[in-house]
Amino acid sequence: MRSFRPTPAEERWLTVAARLRVAESVAPVNARVGNWRHARLAMRCALFLLGVMAALMAATVCRLLFLPHAWGVAGLALVVLAEVLIVRRRLFTCGIEEALELAGLLMLSFEFLLPRLTVLPHSGDPLGIAWYIWATFAAFAAAGLRLLNSLFTTIAILLAVLATAFTIRAPWPLPGWDRPASLLCYGLALAALAGGARVLRRPAHDRMLDWLVVAMPVAGYLWAARWPDLLPAHDYLRDHSLYALYTPLAPLALGIAALVTGVRRRTHAPLMAAMLCVACTAFELRGLTGWSLEVRLIIWGVALLLTSVAIDRLLMRQPHRGITSRRIGTGPGALDFLQLALTPALAPHAAGAPAAAVQGGGGEFGGGGASGHY
Repeated sequence: MRSFRPTPAEERWLTVAARLRVAESVAPVNARVGNWRHARLAMRCALFLLGVMAALMAATVCRLLFLPHAWGVAGLALVVLAEVLIVRRRLFTCGIEEALELAGLLMLSFEFLLPRLTVLPHSGDPLGIAWYIWATFAAFAAAGLRLLNSLFTTIAILLAVLATAFTIRAPWPLPGWDRPASLLCYGLALAALAGGARVLRRPAHDRMLDWLVVAMPVAGYLWAARWPDLLPAHDYLRDHSLYALYTPLAPLALGIAALVTGVRRRTHAPLMAAMLCVACTAFELRGLTGWSLEVRLIIWGVALLLTSVAIDRLLMRQPHRGITSRRIGTGPGALDFLQLALTPALAPHAAGAPAAAVQGGGGEFGGGGASGHY
């Protein structure tokens, strides 16, 4: 029976092979990945673009043939083709099946989920815009969950927040509707940060949480800072209200929490989120010093460069609690590592204890009845 996706164990082995740059056709790996195939990042991007071109051609052909529900027919054909590539060709994170699946679901979503709007909604029609965003969210969420794609699921969550904000804005046109969206983003970031403490069986689920930890704080800051009006610096020297201080203090607080979590767990995503939160706070408070943009870029760039070089040299000389900046060797060294990891699984079971020797006549010393006990 063909499976629709790799098992958790097969996905873990695919992840190990990808990180060590070992082909899945190598004997120690091929026995564990179930004939599933993956592509490296450059090839995956190229195949994704190829899949997008194929999807556009399929949609164009259906439109030129004047088929009823042309977008729906093209979307259904693309989804079926993507599933055939996944199930029969055993493709996983190869790019082309992801492009076909996403394009097909987008076409199906826009064909059957959208109301029959005669014209495109304008900025004064938030409910019409919300319909389009919800339809796009449905496609990205379905594709992300089906393909275990972290990028698709993150985009789906961002679209859900955006659609929720437009949906709330339609019946209640309040001026501060962006602040609840910011709080929602920060709440999702904290939930993903807390969820990272659990041990998950699939590496894809870990990556989904990591992407949310990194992306949602930035989205929360953009909502709080009202990203259409982000360029003018706010004057915090005169405005000391709590409502205004929420914008720089919220990412700073979340960055501190992410930094502490990343140091304790020794994971990358919280540390990256902490750096982005500090960057958002520094950008928001850029008007306090009065320095020019060039001076700020030079000073903070030099500070970050010196910090990164110091940490890199420290970790290169001696690993600190298991963390080092040295990469695991590729080629034969990586293959030796895989073989070492496979040793417990491939080694035969330990032999049991030998059976007791037959002792004739009840003897205990020398056997055969030659016992000192009578």
